Amino acid sequence: MTPAALAGLEKARKARMEARQALLPVEIVPPPPFIDQVKAMSTPVTVTSNSERTFAIAGDIGDCIAMLPSIRHMGGGHVVITPPPSGVGTGQGFCRESMQGTRYESIKPLLECQPYIHSVSWGKLPAGAIDVSHFRTPPHFQENIIQCIARYLKLGRVSEEPWLTVPFDGEVGKGPVVFSRSPRYHNPRMPLPGYAAEFRDALFIGSPDEHKAFEKYVCRDVIYQPTKNLLEVAKLMMAARFVICNQSCPAWVAMGLGRPFVLEVCPDASIQNSIVVRENGRWVGNENQVGVKKNWF
Repeated sequence: MTPAALAGLEKARKARMEARQALLPVEIVPPPPFIDQVKAMSTPVTVTSNSERTFAIAGDIGDCIAMLPSIRHMGGGHVVITPPPSGVGTGQGFCRESMQGTRYESIKPLLECQPYIHSVSWGKLPAGAIDVSHFRTPPHFQENIIQCIARYLKLGRVSEEPWLTVPFDGEVGKGPVVFSRSPRYHNPRMPLPGYAAEFRDALFIGSPDEHKAFEKYVCRDVIYQPTKNLLEVAKLMMAARFVICNQSCPAWVAMGLGRPFVLEVCPDASIQNSIVVRENGRWVGNENQVGVKKNWF
């Protein structure tokens, strides 16, 4: 195809996008979180005599991040991410797919930054390890994932104060807003077109397909920021004014760092287990939650 033909296609695409923009609401509800409420970094935990424990999990990326407050509570230790038992799938309380390969390499650098994590590895379940993988079994699975895991480990409630730290030398909260949206857990009440219209310099993190779907949904070009792993995601979030995302692993990174966020919550109340209550958080849920819970819209 000639350059002129390509230019014509791009011009037509932009015209279609502008026509759709005129039909979209631009009101931003909820308003951006109060930036002065940010707790940007968690306090490193003093390692106790229990620090040589080994914790194992065959869970999704979000599960691995949500497990960390319990490990911190117990004084730290080693983490082994394992494959699920043969024939076991998400319906039996494990992950949607194995963490082996790209998914493991994505989370490993972030885990290794935590002062209470001494090593991170992939492999079979070690003898004597504390296996967290079954935390979704009743009666443990009743609260958010952090407390579900704590309940499973018989810890009682554990602190949900920011539990992630990353090396970051830039200015916290001065950079562009960060968008993220995975294919699951959408809410038609989430005013993403309005946010995209307001924050023209915002960055989108995620896969190229997720970025393409996001641009189509908001009818606007949004800057795509490729990332190699979740440590890079965390650093972008440290710089960002705040994060706008749905219930996916970037949300767990934002909550773990204590960054301000607006969370698109799936209207189905049965899967609202990725919510960490924070003053600098805003949630867009179902109509029954609006105004009933603080900071719900």
